[in-house]
Amino acid sequence: MKKQLLNSYFALAAIHVIITIGFALVFGVNHPFFSHYEINKVIGVIIASVATAIPLYAIAGFLFVIAKENKRHLLKAAIYAAVIFTLTLSVLWAVSYLLSTNGFSQSTWLIYILSNYPSAVIMNRIINLPDLRSPLMLLTATSPGIGFVFGVFIRTINENTSKVGK
Repeated sequence: MKKQLLNSYFALAAIHVIITIGFALVFGVNHPFFSHYEINKVIGVIIASVATAIPLYAIAGFLFVIAKENKRHLLKAAIYAAVIFTLTLSVLWAVSYLLSTNGFSQSTWLIYILSNYPSAVIMNRIINLPDLRSPLMLLTATSPGIGFVFGVFIRTINENTSKVGK
């Protein structure tokens, strides 16, 4: 179980890096839904951002299960890995938040933006400081884990039903 947890975590981290680079190459510093941003109405952009990222991670989680030979306890390991990864992104968000609110530098948000680019790139374009520092932005840290676990879940259900039919 411990080995599967480590494999799941590092697979999620590698998938995250690949999706981050791909998203950066496609969209650059803009987010596809950023044009819908309105001052003091940031929740819609966050939801759209998370909804953009979740399918990418779900596909990656689906493919991750296909690549694994031993699927015993894989869903449980993926859930634990997703929680740890979400906590890691949350800590990066908290560090960025604390550094920017304490007057250190406004550009410290780049720590979180670069670590969670598919979801957090919207922060790069927000012009209202209270919107940028909104605790709701922490929701963007959940999309990699949710998408990955959803993909693993869908594929493990498919694996279990295909074994029953044989």
